[in-house]
Amino acid sequence: MTRFKYFLASLLFCLPLYAQGDQRKPRAQQAPPPFVQPEDKCSIEGTVVSATSGEPLKKTYLTLQPLDQRNTVPYGTTTDNAGYFLFNDVDPGRYSLVAARNGFVPQSWPPRGNASQNAPLTLAMGQKLKQIVFKLTPQGVITGHVVDQDGEPLARVQLQVMTFAYQRGRRQLVGANFTMTDDLGEFRLFNLKPGKYIISARYLPLEMFMGLQERFVSAPGVQAAGEGYPPKFYPNTRNPDEASQIEVSAGAQIHDIDMRLVRTRMMRVNGRVNMGPPSQWRDVTLMLVPRDTRIMMNMPGIVGHVFDAKGNFEIRGVAPGPYYLLANYVEEGQRFSARMPIDVGNSNLEDIEVNFQPSAELKGRVVVEGNGGLRGARLNVSLQLPTMGNSSGPVKDDLSFKLTNVSPDAFDLNVFGLLAGFYIKSIRIGDQDITETGVDFTRGVPAGEMTIVINPNGGQIDGTVQNAKSENVAGATVTLVPDESHRSIDWLYKTANADQNGHFTIWGVRPGEYKIFGWEEIEPGSYQDPDFMKLHESAGKAVSVKEGGHETVQLTVIPIEKK
Repeated sequence: MTRFKYFLASLLFCLPLYAQGDQRKPRAQQAPPPFVQPEDKCSIEGTVVSATSGEPLKKTYLTLQPLDQRNTVPYGTTTDNAGYFLFNDVDPGRYSLVAARNGFVPQSWPPRGNASQNAPLTLAMGQKLKQIVFKLTPQGVITGHVVDQDGEPLARVQLQVMTFAYQRGRRQLVGANFTMTDDLGEFRLFNLKPGKYIISARYLPLEMFMGLQERFVSAPGVQAAGEGYPPKFYPNTRNPDEASQIEVSAGAQIHDIDMRLVRTRMMRVNGRVNMGPPSQWRDVTLMLVPRDTRIMMNMPGIVGHVFDAKGNFEIRGVAPGPYYLLANYVEEGQRFSARMPIDVGNSNLEDIEVNFQPSAELKGRVVVEGNGGLRGARLNVSLQLPTMGNSSGPVKDDLSFKLTNVSPDAFDLNVFGLLAGFYIKSIRIGDQDITETGVDFTRGVPAGEMTIVINPNGGQIDGTVQNAKSENVAGATVTLVPDESHRSIDWLYKTANADQNGHFTIWGVRPGEYKIFGWEEIEPGSYQDPDFMKLHESAGKAVSVKEGGHETVQLTVIPIEKK
């Protein structure tokens, strides 16, 4: 099995937990936009250059993606030999300009050439926007070798670059890119944007590349000696807190990042799955994943399998440490799962009993207040876990929805695809109001239908971000933070980026008290960290939002903190 197939096979275990991307955030669509007169069409022209050398970049593909919900079709073009591009006959509206070229980090238009910053472009009727300079950041590259204790190269070692990022107000290690060593033990990690990275190395035994049918045998004999290579963080530690961070600048080529994996005794986890007839046992997937809440589940776990007609299973090559044992199978569309914490010490763990529980189903309905219409909207209700994906379902034409495979966890709930101006007013399950308490199913999914009330009269906040010299700041990040008593509600937070004129708009704000901040640059999600906000609370501007209200604010940008 190729490394890519294995990676996918490992992730299939957690489906639909890992459902992400467009499935998770469907685009809202309305009726076709009104016809635009030829004289009202717009254009954008400019040049793409390297952010480090200033050299024009030919063969760069650019996409102009509409941000307004009434427009859905993107525009595309490619730069010529001088790096010049032109978008003609563009409808007025707000757009994101994205560029991609081999050897450079794909990114949205950065007004100051910073790969982590972007600004939308706003086109007024008939506007001809010229002299846009798109500074594209060269990719960073890290290369090196992985050898064993004797200095011999190790093939099939998975290398992953990880960086710290905020998830629900907590800093966690999140995977940014991965690759594998070749037969010479060499690896190359590319397409890295500037930042600090931690590198992890994990050896994947040959048996993991065998087909699932080949691994379904009476007694696995690979790794019979019970030895293997525990995962490491660069340069030589199993503790991510002790790992060295590698700083990658724009276009940096960092070589000779070498790691040594030492073969040591590894443990086995044995047990039995308790379920239906043996014909189903081939479809059971078992996996061990680290129980370290500092690390997002980016890498495939340690996979095991049922190997006999009595439902016995075995997971080999396990290094000592705390894990979750996850088990999963699907029967007639319903997922049965088990999750149990286990601690692996310096001896094999025997006689684990895995008892499957059917996942729950939650039905619900969206209620629209007032005269709000949802014509053309594609709503999706999502229960989200911070590290293990989500359970989501589309809202049907009759405004009903059904969430399947709901696990006993505490979730963030959100409704994606809301039209501009709509906000979530309340959430109930049966007679229980959970709008502000959150969705907590750790004691099971309660009986009753979920009712989500949405209102079309959300508040709107417009404004401009300026620096100390009263100059507009293009690309500034604006964050709307609820009052302290509501900061545990994830969907109350709103963000926007100032356009090329320093102007921003935030729609669909739930009535209440907020603080609004304008940042020259901010790490995504940090505004949900209470400790971070304590340092900057005084820099925010209080704003009170009423139903249907329209507030205008002038923000002074919070400059980048000097390190």
